[in-house]
Amino acid sequence: MIATATATLPSKPKYPSTKKMAVNVKKDTGRLHFKTNNDKEITTFQDDRILALLNKNDDKKKKK
Repeated sequence: MIATATATLPSKPKYPSTKKMAVNVKKDTGRLHFKTNNDKEITTFQDDRILALLNKNDDKKKKK
Protein backbone atom coordinates (compact mmCIF):
# COMPACT_ATOMS: atom_id res chain seq x y z
CA MET A 1 0.00 0.00 0.00
CA ILE A 2 1.24 3.50 -0.89
CA ALA A 3 0.16 6.49 1.14
CA THR A 4 0.23 10.04 -0.14
CA ALA A 5 -0.26 13.27 1.70
CA THR A 6 -1.06 16.81 0.69
CA ALA A 7 -0.24 20.00 2.52
CA THR A 8 -3.02 21.26 4.73
CA LEU A 9 -1.76 24.85 4.68
CA PRO A 10 -1.52 26.98 1.53
CA SER A 11 2.00 27.09 0.17
CA LYS A 12 1.54 30.16 -2.00
CA PRO A 13 2.22 33.68 -0.74
CA LYS A 14 -0.57 35.70 0.84
CA TYR A 15 -2.87 37.56 -1.57
CA PRO A 16 -1.77 41.22 -1.99
CA SER A 17 -3.37 43.79 0.30
CA THR A 18 -5.93 46.27 -1.00
CA LYS A 19 -3.38 49.08 -0.62
CA LYS A 20 -0.79 47.15 -2.64
CA MET A 21 -3.37 46.44 -5.34
CA ALA A 22 -4.36 50.14 -5.50
CA VAL A 23 -0.70 51.12 -5.92
CA ASN A 24 -0.33 48.58 -8.72
CA VAL A 25 -3.49 49.81 -10.45
CA LYS A 26 -2.20 53.39 -10.27
CA LYS A 27 1.14 52.33 -11.83
CA ASP A 28 -0.55 50.39 -14.67
CA THR A 29 -0.77 53.22 -17.19
CA GLY A 30 -0.15 51.05 -20.26
CA ARG A 31 -2.31 47.96 -20.13
CA LEU A 32 -5.03 49.40 -17.88
CA HIS A 33 -5.81 45.86 -16.75
CA PHE A 34 -7.95 46.85 -13.76
CA LYS A 35 -9.96 49.48 -15.66
CA THR A 36 -10.56 47.17 -18.63
CA ASN A 37 -11.75 44.35 -16.37
CA ASN A 38 -14.06 46.69 -14.46
CA ASP A 39 -15.50 48.08 -17.69
CA LYS A 40 -16.32 44.49 -18.72
CA GLU A 41 -17.71 43.75 -15.24
CA ILE A 42 -14.91 41.31 -14.43
CA THR A 43 -14.37 41.92 -10.73
CA THR A 44 -12.76 40.53 -7.60
CA PHE A 45 -13.73 40.70 -3.95
CA GLN A 46 -11.32 43.64 -3.46
CA ASP A 47 -12.46 45.91 -6.28
CA ASP A 48 -14.78 48.13 -4.23
CA ARG A 49 -12.04 48.75 -1.67
CA ILE A 50 -9.43 49.39 -4.40
CA LEU A 51 -11.73 51.90 -6.10
CA ALA A 52 -12.38 53.62 -2.77
CA LEU A 53 -8.63 54.01 -2.17
CA LEU A 54 -8.06 55.32 -5.70
CA ASN A 55 -10.90 57.84 -5.32
CA LYS A 56 -9.59 58.90 -1.90
CA ASN A 57 -6.12 59.52 -3.39
CA ASP A 58 -7.61 61.46 -6.31
CA ASP A 59 -9.61 63.63 -3.88
CA LYS A 60 -6.44 64.44 -1.92
CA LYS A 61 -4.67 65.55 -5.12
CA LYS A 62 -7.58 67.80 -6.12
CA LYS A 63 -7.48 69.62 -2.75
CA LYS A 64 -3.80 70.57 -3.14
